[in-house]
Amino acid sequence: MNIQLFTHQEEWVQASAKGIVDNLSLNLQTNDPVSLAVSGGSTPFPIYSSLSNYEIDWSNVTLIEVDERFVPVQSPESNWNNIASSLEKISFYKTIYFEYNRDIYSMQQKVEEELPDSIDVMVLGMGLDGHFASLFPGGEYWNHINNTKTLITEAPDTYLTTQRLSLSPEYIHKTNHIVVVISGKEKYEYLMTYLEQDNSISQFPFQYLKNHPHIEVYCYLP
Repeated sequence: MNIQLFTHQEEWVQASAKGIVDNLSLNLQTNDPVSLAVSGGSTPFPIYSSLSNYEIDWSNVTLIEVDERFVPVQSPESNWNNIASSLEKISFYKTIYFEYNRDIYSMQQKVEEELPDSIDVMVLGMGLDGHFASLFPGGEYWNHINNTKTLITEAPDTYLTTQRLSLSPEYIHKTNHIVVVISGKEKYEYLMTYLEQDNSISQFPFQYLKNHPHIEVYCYLP
């Protein structure tokens, strides 16, 4: 796991964006089109906004949403609403996201059918509890192999919206290149502490990605 530290926000934003673009460019050499999966949360949006400054063939990039809260797209809680706004300057080949309707199962099935066999580049964050995407500590999906690309999950009650949709752990792990963006000393210290301990994946889900062959972590420590 390649972990890079930054004390200036703009340097962190540009390094993270360049990491995403460099990995996309590498995959564009052999694949056409390529796929970029992105997470929500507040941390990555400055990075997404800066991607339009890079001249690659965005028309050959499929944009995929990693996870979503079960809320209408107009809600401030909607990941897709915020993702689309931060990437509005880029014209992608196509987009695949958890488009809201009242039936969460049909939302899941639609994305399940549209997803490629694997993803080329994925952007993830990490919560203080070690969750990534909408895959939380104690989730039953850690106890067995998930043969689907997507899951309906449940966040802890401390979150405003608990019902979620997410790419599955196994499908995420198949990604060619993973870029993780983290902001804040507290998250960085949690990451380093838990990676050094012998915690189960169910206790600290980020452990699941620890041995991924191509993973880069960009940490901003203000």
